[in-house]
Amino acid sequence: MYGMMKRVHMKQILTKYKTWAVSMSALLIVLLSAQTAYALSPVRITELHYNPLGNQGSGNDKEFIELYNGSDSTVSLAGWSFYGVNYVFPGGASISPGRYLVLAKNPAYVPAAVYGQYTGNLEDEGGGETIQLRNAGGSVMSQVSYSYVGGWPYTPKNTGPSLSLIRVTANEGLAACWAPSAGVGGTPGYGNSLDQSWVAGHAGGCSDVAYPVSAPAPTSSGGSAANATAAESQTEADKQATAEQKKVEEQKQAEQKQQVEAKKAEAKAKQQQADAERKQKTSRALAVGALVALPATSFAGVVSFRKLRHSKAFKDLMKSDSVKLPKTPTKGKK
Repeated sequence: MYGMMKRVHMKQILTKYKTWAVSMSALLIVLLSAQTAYALSPVRITELHYNPLGNQGSGNDKEFIELYNGSDSTVSLAGWSFYGVNYVFPGGASISPGRYLVLAKNPAYVPAAVYGQYTGNLEDEGGGETIQLRNAGGSVMSQVSYSYVGGWPYTPKNTGPSLSLIRVTANEGLAACWAPSAGVGGTPGYGNSLDQSWVAGHAGGCSDVAYPVSAPAPTSSGGSAANATAAESQTEADKQATAEQKKVEEQKQAEQKQQVEAKKAEAKAKQQQADAERKQKTSRALAVGALVALPATSFAGVVSFRKLRHSKAFKDLMKSDSVKLPKTPTKGKK
């Protein structure tokens, strides 16, 4: 009896061990697959502005996510999407090699050429969140589980800087590879400018991940000169096409930047005009207050008030003022 119970007990232990082993193997495969996906990704997340200051728009208006293509080829983003915020790239979307791409919560508040507008918010409470860039097949291509504790830069929380990758080849999955931007609002669409005091005080711990590079076309010693010439011509044509596309994108970004600057200049001019009108109204109100304060019971006060009231300068001053002047005292009938 005892032997039978012992065998049943051992069988249960072996069953639990096999279940645990299978689970751990599956987990290991998932982790290795994720690492491989990130390592092979040509496009990565390089900057997040998850907690703009209050004067940078209403609520989270100035949030943005920046991507970078570190490969040597144009990457189609059609059907790619984000996890953490809501956005799906439309058909025809792409990013050229060595170029940045910016998505924003509200493009009107981001001083850059914004490609698209996402919905939802980048979490700035509860210790942060995970943001993933996924390809059209659903595979994770870039992931940042950002925070403001546990080794992550804390100044992007509530003080204005963006969360910036210290270099485009850095592993975006490591807290040690991130730093605050040098200025408020970060550098959307451009190379990251870092807070060097943070970088100097938190050196070490960051590793690099190489971007994929296109394999060169195989050559054969017995190949004909004509084939080699044709291949070279095709390569040159591809380079020219890439250069033309890059030129068109640069021109488009320059035009969008000019439009953003024009909007900012227009808003500034309106604000200046409003400030000037407010100062003018304040001056008028002070003038009226000074006149009203004249001692109406004294003879000198009455004379001064009447002279000023009928002067051209005073009439011009009072044209747009809504304050009614008091009537000057007159002699009553006996």
